[in-house]
Amino acid sequence: MSSAIMPDPVSPKSGHGRAFLARHLKKGETVIAAEHAYVGRLMGRGGDRQHNGELIVTTERVAFYRKRLLGGEILRTIPIDKITAVDRQSNAVWAWIEIHTSHEKIAVGFPRKGDDLVYEAIERARDIRKAA
Repeated sequence: MSSAIMPDPVSPKSGHGRAFLARHLKKGETVIAAEHAYVGRLMGRGGDRQHNGELIVTTERVAFYRKRLLGGEILRTIPIDKITAVDRQSNAVWAWIEIHTSHEKIAVGFPRKGDDLVYEAIERARDIRKAA
């Protein structure tokens, strides 16, 4: 990878993100964005239930992580080089990003100001991967 486009590392914003760093960050992987986020739907049930955590963009992947009480966790990842599209929607308070691959997607919600940072970080990570 060219050091000219390597981003400065970013620290996670919550205990969820710090737990991700301790348990799941791979050797050589750098965090380039981290934002409070949620997956699922408010009042959803089963697999559609809302989970609050942190969306972490690294030089290798996009990961939603939530550390649960009593040692459980939720981890969903998409490798950067598998991302085919990123869709954005927003209103005055909330924003949503859908990250697509050819076979799956992750839909993530944020407080409004977080979507720009995450979108730009995903695009930057894609550029880094192309240049590598």
